[in-house]
Amino acid sequence: MLLGGGLLPYGVLCLALALVGAFENFWFWTTVYAYYYASNLSLADGLTLFGLAFTSGAILATTYLVVALAAVGAAVLVWDRKVRSPGWFVGLFVLCSFAGTAAGLHFRPQYFLLLVPSVALLAGIAVDAAARGLRTRPPLLRIGVPLALAVLPLAHLVYTERTVFFELAPERVARAIWGINPFPESIEIARYIKARTAEGDRIAVLGSEPEIYFYAHRPAATGFIYTYALLENHRYASHMQRQMISEIDAAKPKFVVVVNVRPSWLERSGAVDLGWLSPWWGQYHQDFERVGVADIGLDRTTYAWGADAIGYTAKSVSVDVFERKRR
Repeated sequence: MLLGGGLLPYGVLCLALALVGAFENFWFWTTVYAYYYASNLSLADGLTLFGLAFTSGAILATTYLVVALAAVGAAVLVWDRKVRSPGWFVGLFVLCSFAGTAAGLHFRPQYFLLLVPSVALLAGIAVDAAARGLRTRPPLLRIGVPLALAVLPLAHLVYTERTVFFELAPERVARAIWGINPFPESIEIARYIKARTAEGDRIAVLGSEPEIYFYAHRPAATGFIYTYALLENHRYASHMQRQMISEIDAAKPKFVVVVNVRPSWLERSGAVDLGWLSPWWGQYHQDFERVGVADIGLDRTTYAWGADAIGYTAKSVSVDVFERKRR
C-alpha cells in the first residue's frame, strides 16, 4: 500500500505529461541528467567539498555556538535514558536531513538549510537537559542557565550578522554576499524590458539569471532558464546547447540578455567554452542591437540605455541587453 501510494501519483503525472508531449523532457531532467548530476563526483571529491563548506566560514562563521549546543544535544540523546526512546526519531531525522545536504556530494552552503530543523531540535534537547539537571537548584540557576543557553547563541548570530540584518540596503547585501553576481542589476534590466514589451512577448537570457524572467513578468524563449548544465563535462552538454539554440530560434524573442559574468555560467577557470553557442550568437545577434548595458562594479553599477548603450565599453563585467531590430 505504501509503495502503491507513492507510485500512483507518479504514474498519473507521467501520463499527463505524455499527453501534452512533455514526458521526454521530464524523464531526461528528473532521471537521466539527475543520475549524472548525483553520481559525477567521487567520494573523495565529496569529502573535500564537505570540508571546504566548513573551513571556508560559509556555515560556521556565525553559527558555531548553535552548532556546539546541538552537539551537546546529540550527546544527551546517547547518554540520557529519559530521551533515548524519542531520541531514535530525532536521530533518524538528523540522519535524513544530513543525507539531503549530501545530494550529489556537492555540499553547497545552501544545502545545509535542510539541517536547520534537526539542529534546532538537538539544541532544544540540550537546553531541556540543562533545565532538568538544575531542577533542584535555586531559581536563578534553574531558570537562568537554560534561558542563557537558548538566547545567547541566537543573540550572537544576530549580532555577528547585524550588518546584513540592519545596516546594508538590499542591493548592498546582495553584493556583500554574492559579489559581482548581477542580482541587483536584474531588477533594473527586467524593469527596462517590461516597459518595452507586451505580456505575450518572449525574452531570452543567455546565462543563469532566471530572476529576470520573474521580475519582467515575461515568458522565457527557452526551457534552459539556467545554463550551468550546458557547460558541464558530460555527454549531454552539446545536445543541450543545440536544443537551447533551436528553442530560441523558434520563439523569436524580442529581447536577449547576455550575461558576461563568469559565476552565471558556473565557470571557475579559463575562458567560458560556449561550444555551439558562441558561433550561433555571432550570427544571431546581427538581428539585434544593443540597447542596454549594466557595467557592474563592487561599489557601483553604471547603466547605459538606448543610444548610449550602442558604443558603450564596459570597465569591468557587464550584462548586455539586445533588442530585435524592427524591419
